[in-house]
Amino acid sequence: MTVYSADNVAVSVIIPFFNNHLTIQETLDSLENQEFKNFEVILVEDKNSRSINPEILKKPYNFKFYFFKNTGNAGASSNRNLGIKNARGKYLQFLDSDDLISNNKLQSQFQLIGNYNNVIAMGRWGVFEKSTSEYKKDESILYKNWQPDDYLAQLNGEFNMLTPLHSYLIPKALLYVAGLWNENISLGDDGEFMNRAIAHCKQILYTDKAIAYYRRGDNNSLSHQANLESAESNFNCAQSYKELVVTKFPDHPKLLRSVIRKYNLFFYWSYQKFPDLAKRAEFEVKNLNGRIDMKVGSSFSKTGQRILGVKLYLTLRYCFFSK
Repeated sequence: MTVYSADNVAVSVIIPFFNNHLTIQETLDSLENQEFKNFEVILVEDKNSRSINPEILKKPYNFKFYFFKNTGNAGASSNRNLGIKNARGKYLQFLDSDDLISNNKLQSQFQLIGNYNNVIAMGRWGVFEKSTSEYKKDESILYKNWQPDDYLAQLNGEFNMLTPLHSYLIPKALLYVAGLWNENISLGDDGEFMNRAIAHCKQILYTDKAIAYYRRGDNNSLSHQANLESAESNFNCAQSYKELVVTKFPDHPKLLRSVIRKYNLFFYWSYQKFPDLAKRAEFEVKNLNGRIDMKVGSSFSKTGQRILGVKLYLTLRYCFFSK
C-alpha cells in the first residue's frame, strides 16, 4: 500500500455547514478520534448560514483543519464543490455537520481501496438521535461487494433503499469522469451525485468495520419540503438517472426497470400538488415502454390502487386527507 507523508494528505473530509451550531462540534470530535491520522478536514460555511462559533475554528485539532466561507452559490452542493476544489487528498469523505463516523471508518476503508483510483469503499450505517450508543447494526442486502451496474439497479430499484453519503470513501480522481456536484439540484442531490460516481467506478468494495451514523429528527430539512423548487429538483434527479442509464447501461433490463420505478415514485408523490411535472414523468415512462402502476404504501393503500387505479386512488386520497 502507498505510504503517505505528512505533507501528502491521503483523505480530505469535506463538511458543508448551514446553521448546524448544536452538532458541528460533535461531528468534528468524531474526526479527532479517528485511528487514521493522515487526513485533512475542510469545513465550508454556506453563504446564507449564521456564522459558526469562532471558538470552534480556533480549537487546536489533531488534524489539518481548513475553513472556507462560500460566497458563491448557496446550497450544500456548491459548498461541497468548493471543498473538492481545495482538497489535497487522494480520497474524499463527505460528511454532513450533524452526522458522525466510527473511529475506524477512515482507516478501514483506506486499507480497502488504498491502491485504487476507481474503486469506491462502502461501510454499514445506522440511525441515531442523541447518542451513537443507540445505534444497532442492521442487516442489509447491500452489505457486500458489488459491480456498479448491479448496485445501481438494487439501490434505485427498491422503495426506500438508502445508503447515506458518508458511508462511502470516494477516490477524487473518479470525479474527473463522473463530474462534480450538480448545483442546480437541491432535493435528492446526494443520490444524483452518487449515482454518477458509482456508474463510473470499477467496483464497490464493502467493509463491515466502517460505520456511518445518520442523525434523525430534522423535519425542517429539504427532504421534508414539498414546494415547486424541491419538486423540480426531484424530477431533475430522475432525468439525470435516466440519461446515465441509457448512456452507460442501455442493455441492462434491471436498470431500465429502476428508471421506470423512479419516475413512478415521482408521479405518486407529485400527482396532485404538481400535475404538470407528474405529466412529464408519465411521458418519460411511456417513452421507456413502461406504465404508471406504482403500488406503494400500506396494504390498504396497495389494495386501493389495485382496485381503483393509481390516478383515481391518489385523487380520492388527496380529497380526504389534504385538509
